[in-house]
Amino acid sequence: MATQHSAYANRPPIAMRRRHLLYLTVIGALLCAGLVVSFAQEAQAATQTISGTVTWNRTVIGAGDTLRFDPNHDTTLIMKGNLVINGTLEMKPANGNVTHTIRFEGFNENDFQGGGMVEVTSDVGLWVMGSGRLVIQGEQKPAWAYSWQSSWAGDEVRAAPNTPGNYNNFPLVTSTPAKNALGYSTELLNLTRNVVIQGTTSAYSHVFIHSTSPQTIKNALFRYMAPDFGGSDVTGRYALHFHHNGSGSNGSVVDGVVVRDTKGHAFVPHASTGITFKNVIAYNVAGEAYWWDPGDGATNIIFDRAVAANVRGANGGENHTLGAFYLGIGTNVSVTNSVVVGMQQETGANRSAYIWPEDDEATWFFKGNTAHNNQVNGIFVWQNNNDVHVIEDFTAYYNRQSGINHGAYTNSYVYNGVTLLENGNAITIHANGERGTGGWTDTQIWAGVVTHGGTLVITEHEGSPERPVRFVDCDLGKVQVRESGGAQPSQYDFIRCGLEPGDFDLSGAKPNSVFRVQRANGTAYRLTGNGSVTAISPFYTDQPIPGSGFTDIGNSVFASDIRWAVQKGITKGCNPPANSRYCPNDYVTRGQMAAFFARALKLSNTGTGSYFVDTAASTFKTDIDKIRVAGITKGCNPPTNNQYCPDKKVTRGQMAAFMARAFGYANAGSGNYFKDTANSVFKTDIDKIRVAGVTKGCNPPANNLYCPRDYVTRAQMAAFLHRALGG
Repeated sequence: MATQHSAYANRPPIAMRRRHLLYLTVIGALLCAGLVVSFAQEAQAATQTISGTVTWNRTVIGAGDTLRFDPNHDTTLIMKGNLVINGTLEMKPANGNVTHTIRFEGFNENDFQGGGMVEVTSDVGLWVMGSGRLVIQGEQKPAWAYSWQSSWAGDEVRAAPNTPGNYNNFPLVTSTPAKNALGYSTELLNLTRNVVIQGTTSAYSHVFIHSTSPQTIKNALFRYMAPDFGGSDVTGRYALHFHHNGSGSNGSVVDGVVVRDTKGHAFVPHASTGITFKNVIAYNVAGEAYWWDPGDGATNIIFDRAVAANVRGANGGENHTLGAFYLGIGTNVSVTNSVVVGMQQETGANRSAYIWPEDDEATWFFKGNTAHNNQVNGIFVWQNNNDVHVIEDFTAYYNRQSGINHGAYTNSYVYNGVTLLENGNAITIHANGERGTGGWTDTQIWAGVVTHGGTLVITEHEGSPERPVRFVDCDLGKVQVRESGGAQPSQYDFIRCGLEPGDFDLSGAKPNSVFRVQRANGTAYRLTGNGSVTAISPFYTDQPIPGSGFTDIGNSVFASDIRWAVQKGITKGCNPPANSRYCPNDYVTRGQMAAFFARALKLSNTGTGSYFVDTAASTFKTDIDKIRVAGITKGCNPPTNNQYCPDKKVTRGQMAAFMARAFGYANAGSGNYFKDTANSVFKTDIDKIRVAGVTKGCNPPANNLYCPRDYVTRAQMAAFLHRALGG
């Protein structure tokens, strides 16, 4: 039940006051009877529904209780103090014509204390504590898009800048603007929602979630949040802050949410687990929009289709290396299909849309992201490590500084499929190359780089080159070498990049720097920093570009097999649409196994498609039909075999049979390889794949067992196929 600290005019509804009187009457009767009674809690949960305009002072919604906004009527709750949710806050308008609002007002944000794990009465805002839960679901409509949506009529929709030199103009629009000279449409950001939680222009509030329950926050607006106090941007009082929830936040969804007009960070999943942010917008915000405290990792965090627009520095923040997305320490963390536009430079020399910061390092899945019309770099990296870092399908255009600014001394990042157009420079590189951990890559690699004749600037190197930095398939127009003040020379290889000796500006090069170039026709030359050019033999043979980028395979003994499977197009991931994880320890179902084989063998014939009675509803029906036609499977219910059992897990024994049929293995050898297969119906198939080198066993290093009844994991599946197909 709601506990309020309020004036008479702010009392709870009559029904709740009557219940209080009933409790007092019962207590009085029991006392008169000589009984002592202790009420630890109410017998049943209470739901309090509010409608219209209501003003409360500090209010607590107790554990098990619900504060519900009338779904059929406009409702505004004006809070003069904290609203503490230990139970449930439900804001679910019945349709788009109903608006629900919480407005915090009448306080001084200079009184904020910040920090901690418990409510602070002076820090006025929404506190979700204990097992508290938010159930917020505004009207569903596209949060942002590249074309005008009919459902946006009457909403505040702003177009992001997308012409050269425009970094901060976000005009109101009512239709789709024309594409720019590069052919890119711009983002249209709908900033209107019918669920609103806000402070005021004179008193910025915050949302603090420290709960053991998952949260549902959809299609809501958070405005005038993240107050400025204390001379630091690490305040603990942010627009939407998950604070040390651990596994309690697992399953939380933040979808279609707008955070705008803040003095501090927007979306902060700090030391929390399992939160998906998708279709979200941070607009006109200060500090890193997507961030958590440096050194405190988060786990299983997804940012998908997240926009940061019109971002400036926060008071007390690290303005020199400010980034809209701060890609710091974490586990299974990803950014996909996201955009940064309108990042302001102000006084920060190394600001960027996306930043991999110094001394706060993790492996991020990073794919399909864009940075444009920022006064800063598209990407800024300042790290020295050889961990798995893969940047795929990145686009940067019209950024005032570099499309990518890459440091620090040596590392093994891989950039694959990047488009960098009309930035200050296409690429600036400080770091020399080194081999990746466990040999996942042999050096720092840049592959498929489109610049339309852009400039690569090679600056001073402080770390000794372990391996040449490699560019493969690029269209650079010029390479400027500005390294003379550094401690170490450069070593670079360029393959099919269209570069001739005259395209290198060596005026700032060290004499012993070496640049090898292999042309598209196979001829090659060696250029040194003193301008000497020597014809050499071709030095590069095409090889797969490392690039799974999965965040959960670093400790897997099958990591190289998984990356191979990705490069061959055999697997995509296990958490679509982000596909940032592979789930190496998950078991393979018969349906998934069909997809693995169909992709690996490039099967296309589905035949009649009417083989099994239990596959019509399966996602993998087409793949199942393909492997049936190919003779890889017969069915799962012999002798009839009119079922496939697509959802059943595959055992290692069954997998041996699939592999033997798929690859035509016939040689069973001596048949005395494993001590646990004599009674298996799959013994002959197991022996065949052992002779073929597809399996080694299940108990290394002895490997005298096969474990035929154990289920096959996704990691093992990748290894089986890699050994079978080679490469």
